[in-house]
Amino acid sequence: MGVKLRNLVLWAILWFTGCQPKNPQYQTWSVYKGDSESSSYSALTQIDTVNISQLEIAWIFRPNDVPAGIRYGKYECNPIIVDGVMYLTSARRWLYAINAGTGEKIWSFDPFDGARGGGMGRGVTYWGQ
Repeated sequence: MGVKLRNLVLWAILWFTGCQPKNPQYQTWSVYKGDSESSSYSALTQIDTVNISQLEIAWIFRPNDVPAGIRYGKYECNPIIVDGVMYLTSARRWLYAINAGTGEKIWSFDPFDGARGGGMGRGVTYWGQ
């Protein structure tokens, strides 16, 4: 797992699983940057400038879809969290569903059915009702 992906996953875990929302609207992060306006806003207040230095790594998820010795290009994915499940794509464009509280893989999907695939992947989105 690349450093950027690991940092992004750790940030998302700490941000979403370590905070207790005052408004149910902010219990999930189901779209890029948090809302349809991409505001990156959250009303969560449990983590602040006073206690941020006390945060610790909760878990690390390592996608296992890249064969040994092969390096895939750029990875750009903004994970989303819906009902406690984090969805993200790997550098090889596999889709993963992860328990956001524990980091355990729930399932994965290979859209290329074993072939290399390619192209730029920017992540996932969610459409719920």
